[in-house]
Amino acid sequence: MDGLTGHGVLGLGRPFASRPLALRGYIRYISGNVDKGGEKIANGTQDKGIIYVALTDGEGEEFNGTRWSFVTKESKFFDKNGANVVAYGDKIWEASTEGEGMHEFIIPFEYKSMERIPNRIMLVAAASQFGDYFQGSTGSVMWLDDLELIYEESKLPENLR
Repeated sequence: MDGLTGHGVLGLGRPFASRPLALRGYIRYISGNVDKGGEKIANGTQDKGIIYVALTDGEGEEFNGTRWSFVTKESKFFDKNGANVVAYGDKIWEASTEGEGMHEFIIPFEYKSMERIPNRIMLVAAASQFGDYFQGSTGSVMWLDDLELIYEESKLPENLR
């Protein structure tokens, strides 16, 4: 991807119609030193990784004959406060995870309304939080495993119930 400056169009979101409480998974993250800095993150600083998940409703956006929660085009970026977002959750890793093993994480959903019924889910994981702006470290790496949606409160840690 050397020399790539953008102009790609991505459709984000897949059909989905339930109300999970959280996303659980395992991560190993190596945070690189930023070598592609800009207005979002400065060169020489430590990169940050992010995972975010959103449930959306409404008609969505059409691209190539398919409806999506969100379409990246014309310098438009996803807004977690957008009108079609029913629920959202994220986690940012500001440093590498310890050791060489995987570490459990849980990202709870925050619902705007329990009256609205989601019809799509988006899940985005990026080793560089500002990668969609082509900013971050070319040395950051993220491994994910065993992702699952949690539906039962009893499966959440006490501090998230």
